[in-house]
Amino acid sequence: MDFIISPCRDKELMHALLRLLPIVQGGTISFLVPTLAILNLPAWRCPDDDTLSAMSAENRTEVWQVRMRELSGAITVSALLQVAIGYLGES
Repeated sequence: MDFIISPCRDKELMHALLRLLPIVQGGTISFLVPTLAILNLPAWRCPDDDTLSAMSAENRTEVWQVRMRELSGAITVSALLQVAIGYLGES
């Protein structure tokens, strides 16, 4: 049973690994307001109906996929920043 981490022997290791857990669990709701702010920018307004009807199916797909890629990248960068701050912020 050497592979089981003993609570007494490796208490500092367990503390180091588990102290970041609340940051990982609680971070997702914080992305809601920035996401809505990005989607309300003038550059991200939906095209009018005439423009959409004149587009091909591939172009209409690209309209929403560009937005999804932009939001996905912004969320990824901000999540990595939160992890870095959480890891480096407390000694």
